[in-house]
Amino acid sequence: MLDISDEEVLIKLAELREDDLSKSILVPLFQIIYGCRAEFVGGREEKGRDIIIYRNDPIDGVHPYAVQVKKIKPTSNSQSNSFQQLITQLHQASSEEIICPESHVKLQTKRLIFVTPFNLGQRVMDSHYGALKKAKLEGVSIIDGAKLLSLLHSNAPDLLRSLMRDNEILKSYINPELTNDSLMKAINLGDKKNVFDIYCEVDFSFFLGAGIESPNFNFVNEGKYITKSYNLERLRDVIDRIEKTKETTGFMLVSDGVLQKFLNITKGVDERKSEISQLDVAIREDRMQLAEDLSSLSGNYYKKFRANGIVDFIKYFEGEFDSFSSLNSKLYDSSLSKCYNLRIKKTRYDELLKLMDEASYTLEFDLEEVTRALNSAFKSMRNFNFKSEDLDDYFTLIDNANSTLFWYGELSKSINIVDVEKVQCIKPPITLSKVFNSNRNIIILGDAGSGKTTSLQFFAKSLYEEKQGGVVVFCTLHKICSFGEADKERSLAKLISRYLISLGIRKGELELEEVLKNQKVTLILDSIDEACVTFPWVIDSLIVLGKHVTNGQVITSSRKSIEDVKELGFMSLTLCPFDERQKELFFSKWFNSSNMAKEVVRHLKENPKLSEVVTNPLSATILATLKENNIPLPSTESSLYQKRFDLLSGLFDRFKGVNRSKFRPELLIESAQYLAFEFHINNQRKMLKADAVVTLSESSINFGCDSPKEIVLELISPCEILLPEDKGMLSFGHLRFQEYLSSIELDKRKSLPLHRMLKNKWWHDVIYLYSQTSRDISWLIDDAISNNYTYDVRDLFERIIELRKGKEKETLNQRVVSAVEVEMDERGISQKYDDFDYLYDE
Repeated sequence: MLDISDEEVLIKLAELREDDLSKSILVPLFQIIYGCRAEFVGGREEKGRDIIIYRNDPIDGVHPYAVQVKKIKPTSNSQSNSFQQLITQLHQASSEEIICPESHVKLQTKRLIFVTPFNLGQRVMDSHYGALKKAKLEGVSIIDGAKLLSLLHSNAPDLLRSLMRDNEILKSYINPELTNDSLMKAINLGDKKNVFDIYCEVDFSFFLGAGIESPNFNFVNEGKYITKSYNLERLRDVIDRIEKTKETTGFMLVSDGVLQKFLNITKGVDERKSEISQLDVAIREDRMQLAEDLSSLSGNYYKKFRANGIVDFIKYFEGEFDSFSSLNSKLYDSSLSKCYNLRIKKTRYDELLKLMDEASYTLEFDLEEVTRALNSAFKSMRNFNFKSEDLDDYFTLIDNANSTLFWYGELSKSINIVDVEKVQCIKPPITLSKVFNSNRNIIILGDAGSGKTTSLQFFAKSLYEEKQGGVVVFCTLHKICSFGEADKERSLAKLISRYLISLGIRKGELELEEVLKNQKVTLILDSIDEACVTFPWVIDSLIVLGKHVTNGQVITSSRKSIEDVKELGFMSLTLCPFDERQKELFFSKWFNSSNMAKEVVRHLKENPKLSEVVTNPLSATILATLKENNIPLPSTESSLYQKRFDLLSGLFDRFKGVNRSKFRPELLIESAQYLAFEFHINNQRKMLKADAVVTLSESSINFGCDSPKEIVLELISPCEILLPEDKGMLSFGHLRFQEYLSSIELDKRKSLPLHRMLKNKWWHDVIYLYSQTSRDISWLIDDAISNNYTYDVRDLFERIIELRKGKEKETLNQRVVSAVEVEMDERGISQKYDDFDYLYDE
């Protein structure tokens, strides 16, 4: 449905010229209403009619209707003779015969219709009652603005689009996406508060790299020089960064001679990459054509071709020459020739890849220059005068600091941070909305529930309400990417265009791509972390999209755990946890400053471990909801989620003597846990209702006489654990809820290939939540040590071991450190032992 008011539609209708109103709106509208031919006949020889409708009667044949269109704005002035003039014109139309387009016989007009885009109000009708009565008696039907609007809405809503400009159409269709009813329902169990009414703009930092979230640092170098080796493609990136650092800070990290030498080496990288890309396309096309040829020869050859490498297949193909006596020898010769050509291309392709990957080039960095560059970038930010200098200049300093910070991560063994002023986040006098309005490409980072989506929605909503010019698109990246599943399309510009077309916008992909490229656009694409699980190419495509959009900006979001977002080159904001002041503000807004807000704040102060968890909108909302329902407040993150699901499943209703559900709460929770785990193991956030029923029916849950279908329906309503989404899909609302339920189910799934979970960051928060409640996590570490992948998941183990205490923590630390050292030796990794001494920190 278009997000445009009736008043706006009437204004646009009234702004049209009479002929344009007739041709573009009324003729197609009457064709739809009457299902017959309608023709514009206005002009000098109109004879009192602008449109003729050739209404066909199955028995009597054509009955022509005459339509008169006038932009007469009726007034209550009783002296006005406008209606009398109208009656005269309509009388003229009724006396003019119409030639039937089928029989060519002259016919009498059967009906007269008058159309005006203006409303006939009650006072107007009172003043001109006589003229209106006469018109009625003479068989005239009057369609005023209100009636025309009603006919358009009920018969031809698509015609409303023709009244709107491109940006109005796009804004109109995307605005409803901001409601996000499922998420709001998922995080608010009480009186269904509007998220925007309780929104608190959280603090943020401008840094993503190396865990640094403030400019209040100094860097010192250990040693004078350090050497690093790179393959050819990586060398090109590093050389570009060296030149960027010199441009922004003035410091040269390697000698001029060395830089020039390697600049010359990297000049051919783009040509090689282009050749690799062209060969890749050519090989794919050749393979497809060859496969088609072989399938026509014999299915056996086709299978051999699919199963073997090109070289081995040629040997097989040549050896089978004698068996081709009954086959098409010309097609055989052609296929063999294609095999040889394909082998030549593949050989060149492999050579180029090897050159890019294996060639090693060594750079020697001047560590003193590196630390000077870092300190210069950070000092510029610390000394910025927000009162007298342009905010855009500060954003440029942020870009420069982020770019320079690359070297701290790259050379971290030889650079240390000193004189750290313990400031958790930068707190310049800048709001999130000011950063968003900077017209830069931005990525907003944060932990689960930190308010990333809400912040993006809030900004998009403000753009709509302020009615700023330009196109605004708000959607999740996963949803956008799904429009390329059928044909493996990876261009986000194309996929966004397909998404807009799916909403009903009548434009082609190429036309919409031009709109995105050249018009003022704000593309707000949420949740990289969820999209990249199914679509690992999404970050590369975002990089291209950021360059594609030349007159606007791309804003996206991700959990901090997705390291590849560093490659985007977008300005990075990291949402900070609520401070005490923000917590009090949130609960004050929620409870309208009542005593309940003070009681929640007091509970957090008395339970510091819970207070460490309730640091974002998601956890604060759950806590407030529990308080509203008079449920004893929890003391840990896991118990916070547990109480939420106890409330939804009806467990607390049982104690209050209330029955909303017909099933046992324990059965509902067990079913939800099973479904959540199946969602997660299949990299899904959503599932069709029918699929959820099938999935649950395949579980080992003892439903007794109950039906899995009835359980799913109960989880939807009244429980609202599963939430209806668009196109018949179901979800758990927030990803954190799916992760929590999966973490409880994990204990029952120990027979699954654990390494696939531990090595996949999609599962890391599930493992972390599991470790909060589990009595034993040693089986996780046992599997990693036994299968030699401890080094790959050492960061995850650091997180979950930190949750343990005393002797258990020390023992697990020692086991992990030992395993990491062994695996490093086996892999030839030359990092120092003390790189992992964090595992011993208490």
